[in-house]
Amino acid sequence: MALTLTITVEENLADGLTANITDRTLDYGIGGNPTFADIKATRFLFSTFLTSAPQTIGAGDELEQYREYVFNGNPAPYDGKTLNTGDIFIPMVTGIIVDVGDTFTTTGRYSPLVTPATYLPTAARDPFITTPVTWGLTTDTTAPFEDTASTVTYEVYKDTLALPYTPAVGETLIVVGNGTVNYKVSTYRQGEVFTTTDTSQVTIVSGTPTLSLLASSVTKITTFLYFSNYYVMTLIVTKTIGCCNETVLWDINKLKQLIEILQYNDYINCVSQTDAQDTIFYIQSQYNILTNCGGNCLGC
Repeated sequence: MALTLTITVEENLADGLTANITDRTLDYGIGGNPTFADIKATRFLFSTFLTSAPQTIGAGDELEQYREYVFNGNPAPYDGKTLNTGDIFIPMVTGIIVDVGDTFTTTGRYSPLVTPATYLPTAARDPFITTPVTWGLTTDTTAPFEDTASTVTYEVYKDTLALPYTPAVGETLIVVGNGTVNYKVSTYRQGEVFTTTDTSQVTIVSGTPTLSLLASSVTKITTFLYFSNYYVMTLIVTKTIGCCNETVLWDINKLKQLIEILQYNDYINCVSQTDAQDTIFYIQSQYNILTNCGGNCLGC
């Protein structure tokens, strides 16, 4: 029986500063599945509609830590790994500069280091509390989430695999703990993930790292709605009290219903990223129109 992961993403609509990701999987420890205690590491990959457009990074530019890139160029060494055209690369350290003749293109995804001490799933359903900084959207710790359709991929890794380790072909492994490991002349750091192509041994380069094996993953599309919710609440307060214009009242109620539909679609895991983003843009444009109506009883 395969472990079927289920997660929820709940934005704090009071201020938009945090979003709780909760592992609500029901079948840990059932039918041979790993238990909570078997899970030794997790990885998150975040993206949003607003950051999905690819950007190319060229010679002399510094790669952003934790940002996911696709490499393009002749085989070249970066952070202890030889990259080939098409390889995915997520820098786990700062200060990596693109060499002449090479380019990197962003995928739109961001994967911060999440150590076991930071988050592991629990039977108590303790959430992983994220911020826009966690998602790689800003460095401003006081900024709320922008309204956007967003995607989170969540991976869980099981067991503690001592080193040296001889893998089977096709295993996806994550480095756990301080230090680095070597697999086929490539070096991997804490939090880095790689997939084995043969049974070559994984060995310790430095520190005391271990490995864990990918048990399951899930991708969820969600929506951040702090500003949309604020807009509608503002319209209700400023435009509906004492209002006798049914058109204005209907337009505001429609926006409220659209937010509820987005939230319901999120709840049932039926979010279309494009449709959700179009709805968010519509709410924002209608807010601007209704705000400039002139008075709470005036038509638009």
